[in-house]
Parts: sequence; C-alpha cells; structure tokens
Amino acid sequence: MESVPPVSVAAAPGPRRARAAAAEPAEGPPADEVARAAGVARPASWLGAPLYAWQALRRLPALRAEVAARSEEARQSEKFRREAFAAWARGHGREMGAEAALKPFVEAVLRANKTLQGFTEGHAADFERFRKLDGAIADETKAAEAQKESLTGSLGTAEADWRQRSETLFRAKAKLRRGEIEVRNLEQIAEGKVGPGSPHHGRFVELQGARATAQGELAQAESEERGAKAEVARIRAELLDIDRRLDARREAARNDPVRRRVEEGHDAHRLALEEALSAAAAQAIARRLVPADSPDAQRLGALREAEEAAKRAHGIHQAALESIDRTSIAIGLAIPAGLVVVLFALLVVLR
Repeated sequence: MESVPPVSVAAAPGPRRARAAAAEPAEGPPADEVARAAGVARPASWLGAPLYAWQALRRLPALRAEVAARSEEARQSEKFRREAFAAWARGHGREMGAEAALKPFVEAVLRANKTLQGFTEGHAADFERFRKLDGAIADETKAAEAQKESLTGSLGTAEADWRQRSETLFRAKAKLRRGEIEVRNLEQIAEGKVGPGSPHHGRFVELQGARATAQGELAQAESEERGAKAEVARIRAELLDIDRRLDARREAARNDPVRRRVEEGHDAHRLALEEALSAAAAQAIARRLVPADSPDAQRLGALREAEEAAKRAHGIHQAALESIDRTSIAIGLAIPAGLVVVLFALLVVLR
C-alpha cells in the first residue's frame, strides 16, 4: 500500500503531532481580512483618535457578537466532524485493524474505550440512581401535564364565568345609575315636595323601591364578580405553582454535585474516545483506505473543510476584536473631555 504521511492535527489529533505543532510558529490570519472584519482602521496620529474612538465604540458590540457567533459555528462544525469521523471508524474497525500503519491509532481507540467502560462500570450505581431519578421526574412531569390540562380547561370556564359576572355587574351599576337619575329628576319636577300629600309621592315611593332593589342586585353582582375573579386567580396561581415545582425538581437534579461530577467525567471519557476514533478515521482516509472518490470520503472531507473554514473565520474575527486599539480609544475620549475643560476654564477667566 502506498505510504502517505499523517494528516494535519485538525484532522487527526495526536500527542506527538500536537507537540510538534506547538513547537512551530503560529501563523496569524491575513492582515487585510482582519482589517475588513474589524471595520475600523487605527489612526495615523493622535489627532485622529477621537474619530477612531467614536467608530470603534460603535463597532465593538457588533464585533463581539460576531466573535461569539463564529466561535459557536466553529465549535459545532468541530463537533459534527468529530462525530461523523468517529461513526465512520466504528463501522470500519475491521478494515482499520488489518492495516499495520493504523495499529497505534487502533490501540489508542481500544485504550480510550477501555477507560470509558471502566468509568461506566465503576459508577454503575450512580447511573442507575440518576436513571431512576429521571424516571421519577418524567412521571411527575406527565402527571403535572395532565393536571395542567385539566386546570387549563377549568381556567377557560372560570374566565368565561368572570366575564359574564363582570357584564352582570356593569348592567347592575347602570341600572342603579338610571334609578338614581329618575329619583333626582322627579325631585326636581316636584321641587322637592314628594311627601305623603304630594301628587308625586306614589311615583317617588315606587322609584325608591326600584333603587333599593338595584342596590341589592349591585351588591350581589359585586360579590359574585369578586368570587369569579378570585377563582380565576386561584387557578392561574395553581398552574404557576405546578411549573415552579417542576422547575425546582429539575434544577435540583441538574445541580446535584455528584451527578455533575460523574456526568462531566463520563463526557470527558466519551469525548476522548470520539477523538481517538476520529484520528483513526482521518489516518485511514489519508492512507487511501477509503477511495478518494467514494461518497464517504467526499462527505468526511467536506465536513473537515467546513470545520477549517469555520475555525479560520473565528480566528479572523477574534484577531479583529483584539486589533481594536484601546489606548487610541482612551486618547480619543480624553481629547474632547480635555477641550471641554479648557473651554470652561477660559470662560471662567474671561468672565
């Protein structure tokens, strides 16, 4: 089989290659691309510092957001590439094991897998406890969702009843206002003479009775409206309490220090295994174990190129952020402030 040198560190990370890469001088991103990403050019002299400070301070928030977005893209692309390479290696272990040149990488995979298995077996009781806890939380969530569904239906009914009670209350208030207006109008017509000897006395007594009835209806409507409103508030509070209890339960499970330590250790060993598998797959591709024109090779190559492009873009934007001259910004802010102080002093002297 044709001998091909190992691929780059990005494609096949390994301790020897990593040390060699660390000894090599790092090449920064192209200066012109960094300048374009920065969006502002450093001033040629301190006279241009105020304009530079204004431009840089406007650009910094967007540039920080771009760096964060590029960093996330680079992280995701690395994750996709690593998982795809590892999945390919898992499906082609026999072919790689038969290749003598891949023996160190296969042994690294076996060591990482053994370490992961040992860690998993050593914490089997913890994982079983976590599984039971998650199952209990899932059961509680299911029961809570059913309870919330029932309460949501009750809430709709209670809100409809509240609206109806509010309308009844509005009508009762309007009826009482009309009764009071009729009483006042009668008193004005009779010029206040509505006693037993007045021809308006019968009508006055009738209106007084109607007003008293309206007052009673209003009091009842207010009481019923308050009760309906309180019922709506009670159901809403109960729904919120269910969500709070579930969130507290999940938060307590997530923040368990033992669980966090065990899961972080498991993730670290799993990541080490994926890295070893990915490195083995990259070497297999580089040594022509996979035909260059095969769909697998093209797909994995595209993922590697996407990762390199994402990391390159992140490096450019990170360098652009670091290229912002904080000293020039400070000078640019100090110059206008100094001019204001000088002008103020001159005004004081001239006065």
